[in-house]
Amino acid sequence: MMSCRRLLSCLAVVILLAGTSAEARNAPSFDLPLLGGGAYHRLDELLEGRDALFLVFWESGCPRCVEGLRASQRFAEDYAGSGVAVVGVNGDWSEPGRALDRVEAEEIGFLQLLDRDGAAAAAYGVPLEAFAVVLVDAGGSILSMRVDPAGDVAELMERMLAGGGAPEPIEAEGKSIHSTPDLPGLLETTAGIALHGDARMRFFSIDSRGSRAVGPYGEAVTPGNDLLMRFELEAIKPIGRHLTVGGLVRAGNESIEVLRSGPQYLDNERGSAFADIHAAGASLRVGYYTMHMTPLTMMRWDWDDNPRTGGDAGCGCGNAAGVLLLESLEELGPDLTVEGGRLAWNGRGFECVAFYAIPRRAIETGSIASSMGLGEPADLSLEIWGAEAAWRRFDARTGGHWRAGLHYIGTWEDERSLDGPRLGYFVPFEWTETSMLTATGEAPILPWARLRGELIALNDVSVHNAGRVEGETADTDGAGGYGGLVVDLPGRLDVAVDYISIDDGFDSPFAAVSWEQDRKGWRVSARAVLPGGFSALSLFWKRLESHADTSWPDEVSFFGAAADVDLESGLGGGIGWLDRGSWNDDPGAGYDESRTALTASVRYRFDRMTSVQAQYQRIEYETDVPDFLDAVTSLFSFYLVSRF
Repeated sequence: MMSCRRLLSCLAVVILLAGTSAEARNAPSFDLPLLGGGAYHRLDELLEGRDALFLVFWESGCPRCVEGLRASQRFAEDYAGSGVAVVGVNGDWSEPGRALDRVEAEEIGFLQLLDRDGAAAAAYGVPLEAFAVVLVDAGGSILSMRVDPAGDVAELMERMLAGGGAPEPIEAEGKSIHSTPDLPGLLETTAGIALHGDARMRFFSIDSRGSRAVGPYGEAVTPGNDLLMRFELEAIKPIGRHLTVGGLVRAGNESIEVLRSGPQYLDNERGSAFADIHAAGASLRVGYYTMHMTPLTMMRWDWDDNPRTGGDAGCGCGNAAGVLLLESLEELGPDLTVEGGRLAWNGRGFECVAFYAIPRRAIETGSIASSMGLGEPADLSLEIWGAEAAWRRFDARTGGHWRAGLHYIGTWEDERSLDGPRLGYFVPFEWTETSMLTATGEAPILPWARLRGELIALNDVSVHNAGRVEGETADTDGAGGYGGLVVDLPGRLDVAVDYISIDDGFDSPFAAVSWEQDRKGWRVSARAVLPGGFSALSLFWKRLESHADTSWPDEVSFFGAAADVDLESGLGGGIGWLDRGSWNDDPGAGYDESRTALTASVRYRFDRMTSVQAQYQRIEYETDVPDFLDAVTSLFSFYLVSRF
């Protein structure tokens, strides 16, 4: 006897075929590879022999996406064997391995495609970092589309299937942001080109007193008022199956210095371009690219080693919960964007990457101009190269993954990039080269707990022309690492406990900024999502001491706490506290200093990618060191960000 669900499926298909509205629009075609690499699938091939097709757009870093993916799997199981199919379209193009991990962990069985550069999502009008469900009939027409819908997605898909051909509003987080009649114009303007934009504006006012006034993380402070603006537009165009090209255009009033301190290391503040050749799970990208490796090798900001003073909302709403540094338009994150070449391969549980980049070009400022303050002092260009190989295997017992990896990065300041005598410098430039190799591992022990760590296998640093003496070389080498336990109860509680030990020879130009040499000790971080899922509490504690047996073995402690809320109405806010203390109990040379920071913010999200935020920060520095005065910094900022 035919089941009730199968009967519903047949009736729905009849409704779909008989009731297709004249307002339904053609679904944009695509030709995408499998998530794990290999065969390509076109939209018309997926529709062949079927009565209807659900396209599920998702990203693994989006909590709502993961919930929707699970519900889509239930729907796919209920309708297996009918004329209705479900196909996933994943947007984790830079890290497809992360999406494969999620598919395996959630036991997702329906077909998954990789939207390599977001072109398919852009063609369908799916916002960045969004979950979307699109219903396409056998004739290739879009019948219904929902973005970030509220409630059970499986039930929503049944309602969409039974709703006939009348196009439904596109919804985001329960609020209508635009309707289906707007879709044709969007599709016509993209013309197969994925357009991503980012507009930011920040007014800030800084008031400080004392010679050692700093920001919440110790960054330098310049008193005064300023208004910073930036607009970025990225266009990406697939050319056939195996070639993608694109470019990034930047405009704003920031100086070139913002490109020398990250996260974007570009040769020109106006933008850059790239070309990407990809086939059979491998890709070669030339131009600009974004990546990060590990906290000790190449990463801008390690969340595990820093408190979230700006808050961290329970809903995981992207830019709305970001942390702003003083005098910056940047929100903290691990990624670095560099220019050069990157070769990557992914398949059979392995991910291999090799890259080369020039994050800093030579600064050719003459000695006289530099002494008069007419430019930055001359500096050599910096080149970096590296490789990493990572292995993973799904563990059915725990639903986690066994992981192991090797990560190498080398840097070299090119002594030939500057002509010292021509610029008026008659003392040799110092130049440095480094080599660093680390090994990482992760072992699931329970469905909600895993062990992880990173060990420094090699860390050699050579300073040539040391002390600006021709031919003099100073060599150092470092060792150490970290390891601990991570407890993850999804949607409820995350706790991480690690032991850190880094000796005094450690040096890595691109390690996450909070890592320091000559330190050992413990750190603990925790994040709890409160009932309702719209608020979260975060705690961070770290206590470190020096390895060195000297008269100045500093001890350092960090404590951070933050509360954040993000309501359905779009209103949200947070408050955070950070306390850093360092001291020495030596009777003859003791000292004690502390830096405390209070951060309070209120924000409003107009939609998932556009928000305004007002933020106040107060940082107090106190010390008993002679000749050093206490200092206070107060900063108010109004920040607007919109992404599309």
